[in-house]
Amino acid sequence: MEGCRAWPPYNDAYGPHTVEDLIRRALHPYPEQVLLATKVGMIRPGPNVWKPLGRPDYLRAAVEACLRRLAVDRLDLCYLHRTDTLAPYLLDKYRSSGVRVDRVNDQAAWQRVRINIAGSAVSGLVSALMWAGVMVLLGTATISAAAAGTLVFALRAASSGLYGIVGYGSELMRTGRYLDDWEAFVQEAAGQRLDRGTIVPDHPRHVALHQVTHRYPEADADTPHEMNFEVRQGEIVAVVGENGSGKTTLMKLLSGLNLPTCGVVTWDSVSTRDLEPHALWKQCAVVPQEFARWPMTARENIQLGQPQLDMDKAIHRAATASGADAVIKILRSGLGTLLARE
Repeated sequence: MEGCRAWPPYNDAYGPHTVEDLIRRALHPYPEQVLLATKVGMIRPGPNVWKPLGRPDYLRAAVEACLRRLAVDRLDLCYLHRTDTLAPYLLDKYRSSGVRVDRVNDQAAWQRVRINIAGSAVSGLVSALMWAGVMVLLGTATISAAAAGTLVFALRAASSGLYGIVGYGSELMRTGRYLDDWEAFVQEAAGQRLDRGTIVPDHPRHVALHQVTHRYPEADADTPHEMNFEVRQGEIVAVVGENGSGKTTLMKLLSGLNLPTCGVVTWDSVSTRDLEPHALWKQCAVVPQEFARWPMTARENIQLGQPQLDMDKAIHRAATASGADAVIKILRSGLGTLLARE
């Protein structure tokens, strides 16, 4: 075991307590260079079946049992292996969604089979009646053999045509169902369309709320209710409040992401309802508490919101205004430095 730095026992992988017993018998007393570790957070209710279990009492009991079996009073490492229950929950959601999709596909397939069977049965019944009629006419000498032969060819052509009509009708119905789904999708998408104005705003000098009330769908209360608020260019305003008091909703109203239920939000005396939404949002920026760290160059990280060609001057102005220019100066390749640890 010379040079061994880690030996991680996992209690039930090879049977109850097997790994700990083998390690204790082979190595106890343990050399200084051996690092003992264990994993907890999973149980094995059956062969090749593992389930997460992260209760504190179970984790403590598992670690204490491992200490007793290894005959030590401490472990160098304890690895919590999948102690959360989110993965099984998400997998169950995925499976239930797959079951619903399979059920719908099976229903559609069986419906098509029933239609094909019904069409084939009708076609076969009609063909049988026609052939029976021919045999009756021929047997009673109502028609001659030559006429019967001609009638046979005509009936075969008619049968082929009928089969084609049934087959094309089945395909037409199937295509119609796809078109019904497409029409329902288009109608639903139309309900999500932005119904806003066409005025392109400039940099706003004055943004205000006038008796603004906003209520989310299916909510029982307004957030906010008849609020008046204004902010002017150059001002720095801090919005402070308890959770659920409406701080985020206020920011969404000011930036035009949400429209008020009552009242009006104005940019330079123009309602946000009358402004072109994408042009409005170009005038807004969000700096979250936990910002994304994109594995791109410094240039791309700065211009990510509005990428354009040949905009280094604008990037430098933005970096200077935000204080990021001091960081860019010490980067090895300036704006072209890749901001990634990998």
